[in-house]
Amino acid sequence: MTCVSTIRSKIYDRFNSSQKHKNKYCGFSSEDDYAAYYTAMYLIDDAHLALSEHRSKGFSQLSGLAYLELWGVLQTVIIQQDAIMELYRALKGEKPNKVMLGGSWKEIRDLRNEISGHPISSGYGKSRSFLGRDFGNYHYIQYERYNVSGQATELGMPISSPEIHLGALLDCYYRHATIVLYCAYRQMRKTW
Repeated sequence: MTCVSTIRSKIYDRFNSSQKHKNKYCGFSSEDDYAAYYTAMYLIDDAHLALSEHRSKGFSQLSGLAYLELWGVLQTVIIQQDAIMELYRALKGEKPNKVMLGGSWKEIRDLRNEISGHPISSGYGKSRSFLGRDFGNYHYIQYERYNVSGQATELGMPISSPEIHLGALLDCYYRHATIVLYCAYRQMRKTW
């Protein structure tokens, strides 16, 4: 997780040491790009702080709190991803390509959508998902998925119990996010 914070700090330092930030729109091509930069920098940092602190503490033993915490962790990652994409766009003038946003980046977005974003109708009615009371922890989480199409799983039923290694997925996501941020920083070094 610290690599995201390190690259974010390099971008911040580069911006503040540049003479460009004294120009119109603080060196950005528009006022909106400057606002995107400014807002994204705070959101990336705040998300990093929240995720780091929660990961060191772990999920509550109380089921209701643990639900809120898991949903919050997943939503915080999405907020950070959106902020990284906007920062990238503001610095490079284009959005990251789909290849950059694949792999663990997409996997964690899909997980969030399936179990906390749209669990009752994930994939436009293709599946429905829910968490059990003891869904797990950072080592793994397990949830129930009902395939609406009725397509049988390996057990011959339309119900499956995916197990996600949440900590490992977050670690992969952070490596991925670091690369996306670094590409934006590299562009910034060329133009700032």
